[in-house]
Amino acid sequence: MVELAAPPPCTFASLDIDRVAAIAHGVATRLGGRPSPDDAHADLRSDLMLAALERWPKFNASRGRPMAFLAVTMTRAGTSILRAQHAAKRGGRSTTVSLGDPIGNVQERHPSLVTANPLKRRDLKLDVRAAIDALAR
Repeated sequence: MVELAAPPPCTFASLDIDRVAAIAHGVATRLGGRPSPDDAHADLRSDLMLAALERWPKFNASRGRPMAFLAVTMTRAGTSILRAQHAAKRGGRSTTVSLGDPIGNVQERHPSLVTANPLKRRDLKLDVRAAIDALAR
């Protein structure tokens, strides 16, 4: 009887990082469309690689190959990331108000709907002015 030695355990550090990056690039391109010249997919690719690293402890070598696991993991994570980004673009929060109700009177409204504090606004203007002046130098 011939006994086969068990394969060495596969760790994330033992993977070829170029192949992992290529998988992230492919998933980002499939999910996000063709990348623009300014490389808008760079953030998505890094998020996908982070998601793969976070989920790596769940990898089971008896269930499949490491790169297949990473591809599925990145695809699922990318779908969730893009879904959350699209939801954020829609506003996420809405408030119904009466036409006769003044906006500043209700305390539980979203801060952007309440009249801004004039002191905070002045401080913000001063901070923005200082930042613009620093950039102009």
